[in-house]
Amino acid sequence: MKKNTILLILVIGLPITHFGQVVKEQIFAGNNISITIAPLSLLDIYSGSSYRFGTEAKIIKNFSLFIEGGGYFKNFNGMENVKGFIGKIEIKKYLNSRLKNVGNYISIEFSHKQQSYLLSDSITYFLTYEKNYDLTKTVNSFSIKYGLMGIEKSNFLVDIFLGIGVRFKNTNCSLTEYEMKNRIEYNDSQSQSLMNSCGEFIYPNFILGIKLGYRII
Repeated sequence: MKKNTILLILVIGLPITHFGQVVKEQIFAGNNISITIAPLSLLDIYSGSSYRFGTEAKIIKNFSLFIEGGGYFKNFNGMENVKGFIGKIEIKKYLNSRLKNVGNYISIEFSHKQQSYLLSDSITYFLTYEKNYDLTKTVNSFSIKYGLMGIEKSNFLVDIFLGIGVRFKNTNCSLTEYEMKNRIEYNDSQSQSLMNSCGEFIYPNFILGIKLGYRII
């Protein structure tokens, strides 16, 4: 956990420290097509470490379309044999009057995630025993975001954003209802009980992130 915290500070801190200089050196040649990565997804200790690649293309005037996709690493943070994918589509409206699709923007984002993995927990049923079980989840979310994207002279870009929305989650697992209740009460990873609970849920969706990338044209 300590190691993950240090990595998180480095991944967030370095781009933000550099971001002021990026904005100062901002070019206005136009952000017509760019590619990005999402470094914070590598450090997600709750949903599982994932790799994500995105591309943004200007549609018309101040509007751009952003598409992102990726998958999950096989084993991470107690989850085994992880499978699944995540995809996002986002419509961005830049607020820059120069119609160059850089700087401040607002956007609407739809995200879809499918994920399955193997977990192991202690179940109390007269005696305490350990049981392996499968868990499959589908998550859809709709969010409104505000961000700031800067491009430096070398075409390197930094995109910092935050947002709020709603998340719909459907989770199925191979435990019985009784086993699930006792797993939640006595399980080995109580901090993850909400994440791994079975059923249908609606949550608020909070977003805070950074994308790093490169402007192609």
